[in-house]
Amino acid sequence: MLMDGFPRTLPQMDFFLKTEIEQGRDFIAINFNLSREKAIERIKQRAIEQNRTDDVDESIKKRLEAFEKETMPVINHLREMDKIIDIDADQPIETILEEVISIIEKK
Repeated sequence: MLMDGFPRTLPQMDFFLKTEIEQGRDFIAINFNLSREKAIERIKQRAIEQNRTDDVDESIKKRLEAFEKETMPVINHLREMDKIIDIDADQPIETILEEVISIIEKK
């Protein structure tokens, strides 16, 4: 199962963990470590390429703040459970894709 952007909050993670345990499933999460500067650069590039009007400085700042406040605790908890694989996402996208494929093939 591949999930993108979930769970983002601790309550969502609690629900997810409960469901996985009830279903007898194991999982691993991939965390894409990316510098704030590179994230902003990529979001702005996406705005240009996809003609997105919501990718402006103020909304980018709010999304990054929400990530740090709400999602980092989820990542840290999963890391404590040894359920996170970190990928350096501050490298070419093609390299990141190769790492993801390698991780999935091993699982």
